[in-house]
Amino acid sequence: MSDKTTPELEHKPISPKHADKPTDDDCHETETDHCDFVNEKEPLNKNNLKASVTSVNNKETNKQQDGGLNSETRTTKLKKTNSYKVNNVKSQNSNGHMPAKLHQLEEELRKRSGLSRSGLLLAIILIVLLFVLFTTLIVIVFLWPKNLHSQIYPICKTPACLTSSAQMLPMLNNNVSACDDFREYACGSWLKNNHVPLQHKHSWNMRTQISYEQKQKIRDLIVTRPWSPTLADAANVQWKLKTFFDSCMDVESIESDGHKPLTKVFTDVGGWTIQSGKLATNMYSWDPKRSLVKVHAEHGGTPYLKVDVVPDPSDALQNIIRVSPAGLGLPDRNFYFIEDQYNSPILLAYQTYISDMSQLLGVTSVGAKQLCDDIFHYEIRLAEITPEADVLKDINSGYKKVTLREVKQSAPSVSEVLPLPRWEFCVDTLQRYMGLGVTALVQKNNPPSAQVTESVDKVFNAVRSTIVNNYKQAGWLSPELRNFILQKIQSISLQVGLPNPLSLDKYVNEYYSSLYVYKNDFFGAVESGNLFRQLELQRRLVTPTDETRWLDAIVSPDLAISYIVSANTIVVPSGILSAPFYHPEYTLSLIYGRLGVDLSQAVLSSVSPWNVLYSTDGALLDSEFPAVNDSQRVVAESAPCIGRSIERTVQSSSALGNVTTYETMTRISAVRQAFKALESLLESTPHIHQPALETVEPPSLFFLAYSQGVCSVTSREHNQLLSILGQLSDSALLKTILSQSKQFSDVYSCSSEAELYTESACPDVI
Repeated sequence: MSDKTTPELEHKPISPKHADKPTDDDCHETETDHCDFVNEKEPLNKNNLKASVTSVNNKETNKQQDGGLNSETRTTKLKKTNSYKVNNVKSQNSNGHMPAKLHQLEEELRKRSGLSRSGLLLAIILIVLLFVLFTTLIVIVFLWPKNLHSQIYPICKTPACLTSSAQMLPMLNNNVSACDDFREYACGSWLKNNHVPLQHKHSWNMRTQISYEQKQKIRDLIVTRPWSPTLADAANVQWKLKTFFDSCMDVESIESDGHKPLTKVFTDVGGWTIQSGKLATNMYSWDPKRSLVKVHAEHGGTPYLKVDVVPDPSDALQNIIRVSPAGLGLPDRNFYFIEDQYNSPILLAYQTYISDMSQLLGVTSVGAKQLCDDIFHYEIRLAEITPEADVLKDINSGYKKVTLREVKQSAPSVSEVLPLPRWEFCVDTLQRYMGLGVTALVQKNNPPSAQVTESVDKVFNAVRSTIVNNYKQAGWLSPELRNFILQKIQSISLQVGLPNPLSLDKYVNEYYSSLYVYKNDFFGAVESGNLFRQLELQRRLVTPTDETRWLDAIVSPDLAISYIVSANTIVVPSGILSAPFYHPEYTLSLIYGRLGVDLSQAVLSSVSPWNVLYSTDGALLDSEFPAVNDSQRVVAESAPCIGRSIERTVQSSSALGNVTTYETMTRISAVRQAFKALESLLESTPHIHQPALETVEPPSLFFLAYSQGVCSVTSREHNQLLSILGQLSDSALLKTILSQSKQFSDVYSCSSEAELYTESACPDVI
């Protein structure tokens, strides 16, 4: 091939610095034939150039001869090659502006690490990812929630704690705000899913449940008493208990006698002049004085007046006879002054009861209607002269001490209620006539353990110490009143259950030696019981003992912690010291929220407006004693504040009796002082949570335990009774107490808009 065949190559020789020079790698990637004439290892000269051109031409000729590549394929390959060239030019241009140090750093890193450029890039990416992960981990550590407070401290896992939680949890209603309606929050589910479980009850709560279960225990103990020659001894009190109970349960024998036993009583007291056919003949021969004596002394009745023996207010070591109003046919005098008497269902039911009872005793239906009207209107006249309850509580205004000589000179239901189950009626009757024997029997089979008595004693001392410290700092009290209160509270004693000497068989058998009980003679046993009670009162009057001042409170079926002013003693019946009210292994919040509040209320009762009138030895103070006047003044100044709080709670402006106001004041102070005692104790004891209630802190659990202890389901009739008596329902009482408790607002973090938020409470005066 001649030189003239390549004129362009001759005029434009390829320079080694040409920008479009492809490399070996580019040749492999593009697979273009232009790489055939590029060889940097050999310098370009005319001969080489000619040879290359000849080779290219030969290849082109061969491709054309073999069919080669079509025009479209060639065009595509050329576009790829040109595209690479353009990109390569841009990359080289940009690299030309990169700092030289960056190239040096890259070379240095590749040299030290022995990595290729792609390996180095991968290593850098991994390092960046590790840095991001490490930074994320640090952020998570700082933002991760700390261990929950409920998970840090131990949980009470004793059977008592687990059982109490199982009882508390189903009562809660977490859908209600505790600060708006705490009763619904604490007891909502229980109130919704429960009703009064017994048809003969009108109210049901924790205390009535314990009382009912206690009666069941008494029944079971008596029924299961074994018969033996020693037990069959008529002097054995256990034999008397069982015989008395069995005769009461023998309904068939009782029904077979009909009203004969009652007719016998009427005959003994002089006859009942309204019986059919006897009114005209017996009216003028009837001796009312003799009949009253008979009814009071021999048959346990209390017409007009109630006569009993109590400690002398002037000398608690001596006993006197107390004569007080005996009450009326209806529960309270206020029932006789209900508006619209002629249409009141309560009064109509009561009159129907009188009429039915009269007809059962032989009065004709016409005579029964007349008798009913006469008795009812006569009771209205008695109600008009019956003192109010607060008057009877005031020893100075309600009673007057006189001698027997002076006495001789100056005095020539409500709606239909189902009867008690027979066994419960018999247990009540047995407790009425043989209360000491029943209590001794129960305590003998289930005596309070040393752990129980020690626990109760600790709670009592802690609460009393808190109250004493509170009164020491009470600036509203005069020095005389403060010193008197401190002295009286510090001298209070505690009696838990029946003392061991009084529960021994020897003592109990001797105590009931004058009580005679016969098999299958229930009315005979009742008559013997009435006679025994009269003899016991006479014995107390003649030879008073220390235990007679508080014994009745210990054996009472009410199971209430009470303060006995004549002995300056707080009595705790052993029956109340049982679950769910109390267990020595409960958490402190439960113990102080229930037992602690009751003991606090009993301690504060010692200085209530009525009991503050007595000295530490139970003697009535002189009316001119400075502490008496100061106490009445302080209470009178604070009572209106509590009264307004109660009125806001019940949404009524009606005047409340002093008894309701003063009792509410005592309850408010009792909750406050018990809570303070718990707070002081929690500072020095391990922090323990209630199982399944770990999020409820001990201070909050205190109010929860207290509220669940007082929640009640009640019938319509019971609520109506409370309204007539001027007493607060459990709902109104709880709301009043919590609205006067700054501690409650604090522990539950109540906002100022909450219903139970307490900005300023009435001051403590009791």
